[in-house]
Amino acid sequence: FGFFRDIERSNINNLLLSKYLKKNNVRCLIVGYSHWANAIDLEKFLKKFNKHLSVDIAAIDVLPEALIEGIKRNVSFTPLLSPAQKTPFCDKSFDILIADGLLNCCCFEQHEPIVKELHRIAKSKAVLMLGLTYSNKNRIVKWSERPIVAYCRPLEAFKNLFHKYGFSFPQGSSIITAFTTGSGIATDNCIARK
Repeated sequence: FGFFRDIERSNINNLLLSKYLKKNNVRCLIVGYSHWANAIDLEKFLKKFNKHLSVDIAAIDVLPEALIEGIKRNVSFTPLLSPAQKTPFCDKSFDILIADGLLNCCCFEQHEPIVKELHRIAKSKAVLMLGLTYSNKNRIVKWSERPIVAYCRPLEAFKNLFHKYGFSFPQGSSIITAFTTGSGIATDNCIARK
């Protein structure tokens, strides 16, 4: 589980999750279901911090194919077709939210409504696990091996957007992975707190 493995590489993240997951149960939402951020890997990852933890997982995506992968594997989660900008959940519904690459799959104009919605559905002191691919300026990157594009902005711009809606980033939570040398593109897998 690459995304969760990166989150775990930070001692700060391990300490934060060890303290936060002392509770009996957590409600989690995967926003944008993928091979890297899926219900099986999420539950295994969280139970490393508390083997008795009860994990209730929901996942949203606008692409049915993304959710079907988990359904076919008989994974215990609730799949919902829903845009990230306007979810069907009540305010303060989730303890943990996972958004690995979500903002990169959405055009720039959708970034702020998504972050605003994440804030609305996150409980107080919730943990938000993020995968943010960024560049030194706003740019749209076409991956040669994929039929999709990535909407990248400077890391500081991403983090300022989350700060605007009450999220903070613990110092030392970021695990940066650079793409090819000279590309000016990297990914930050990190934790934010509400």
